Amino acid sequence: MLKTHLRPRSVHRMLAAGLFFVPLTGFLESVVVAKEIAANRETYQVEARYIVDIPEIDGVLDEEVWQSARIIDQFTQQEPNEGAPATERTEVRIIYAEAWLFIGVEAYDSGELVATEMRRDSDRILEEDNFQVIIDTFNDSRSGYMFVTNPLGAKLEQQIFEEGEGQGRGNNSNVNRNWDGVWMVASRRNATGWTAEIAIPMTTVRFRRLEAQTWGINFMRTIRRKNESVFWAPVPKAYALTRVSLAGTLTGLRSLSQGVDLRIKPRGHGNEDVGPPRCGARCEVRDQLEHESRFDREHRFRPSRGRRAAGELDAFQFVFSREERFLFGECRAVQRWNTGWATFVFQSPHRPR
Repeated sequence: MLKTHLRPRSVHRMLAAGLFFVPLTGFLESVVVAKEIAANRETYQVEARYIVDIPEIDGVLDEEVWQSARIIDQFTQQEPNEGAPATERTEVRIIYAEAWLFIGVEAYDSGELVATEMRRDSDRILEEDNFQVIIDTFNDSRSGYMFVTNPLGAKLEQQIFEEGEGQGRGNNSNVNRNWDGVWMVASRRNATGWTAEIAIPMTTVRFRRLEAQTWGINFMRTIRRKNESVFWAPVPKAYALTRVSLAGTLTGLRSLSQGVDLRIKPRGHGNEDVGPPRCGARCEVRDQLEHESRFDREHRFRPSRGRRAAGELDAFQFVFSREERFLFGECRAVQRWNTGWATFVFQSPHRPR
């Protein structure tokens, strides 16, 4: 029998002051949250399909490996009508190889897409049509990796700690916005909406060294023209996708190869003449090399003073940022040129092997 040294009159005073109410309320809230976590992890489960033939990341889900994957198409609104079904259909497929996780997205849309952002790691992508995925690789319901793209193939990635609480910038933030994880994405607009193919190397994320993996995972889509946000595993309005404790479950991952995440970044500067001789332009080149072999090049074109003085050219400056990716063990290169007002993507036709 539990004994107490509190007098009955003291207990009545404490109850009147609400001193017992706060701990009891906190306990009840913890019970509710625990039930929500268990419900989402059990209700929203998907098994990743193992593949041998690696798909080409071109934004078109036409390979046979995609057709064999399970389709996730039940999304629920958070905004504007919490709990209601999504007004536009979204289909997500997950496949994997030993060293890769692939996510295919078909975002159907009956109206006009809102997408202008092409810069990498720009917060503006979150204010337009976009697709987001968060992966809790340690299945601890606290941390994860978040990847965001839009119909133009823009990219934003973040590391999440403590479910992203205190998301402001700075040392106290639990969202690492400076994380530069290596991943690939290609998006395409089409008559029914837009599609995206996402490829995440296993070297980009950390996970336990187990033969069979169980991860937390959730998906979110924003339909900007309707101000609509939809989730696979529902998340209440008070929270964002970073609430990984409410994510679903990803199973079926076996014999993953994490490899070594080693990056080398030598830098160099140079000049080269470009274009027809009469243009008199010079090109300044800055190269950056990374392991996974990604090359970032910035080209600045300036006409010569003589040509501008002669009225042959206006005073202008074009800045091209080119990103090249050569994946080790593969025979494919992806180049992205960004002029600030347009992006051009060139990809070799060879499939990775």
